[in-house]
Amino acid sequence: MKHSIDFSGKTVVVMGGTSGINFGIADAFAAKRARVAVASRSQNKIDVAVEKLLGYGGEAIGFSADVRDVDAVKAALVGAYEAFGAIDVLVSGAAVRVSVPE
Repeated sequence: MKHSIDFSGKTVVVMGGTSGINFGIADAFAAKRARVAVASRSQNKIDVAVEKLLGYGGEAIGFSADVRDVDAVKAALVGAYEAFGAIDVLVSGAAVRVSVPE
């Protein structure tokens, strides 16, 4: 049985969505016509990811945000909302490396 899912008109935000599994998630939603916003600490990764996501002919934007910075995360989510409207799917996939003293 073939499943055809169309996310047209839906907004997806993927934190950490510029590489690895999280980019794969963003890419899959873009391929299914979702409006996709990605966030990452690296502006270069954001630019590359957004360009690839736009290749599906839909809408994609990116935000520079470190998930350890609450204000940066808030700004990214507000930016996505202002650009695309209500957020239908939020993927919190960003990883953080934390050093702990021994």
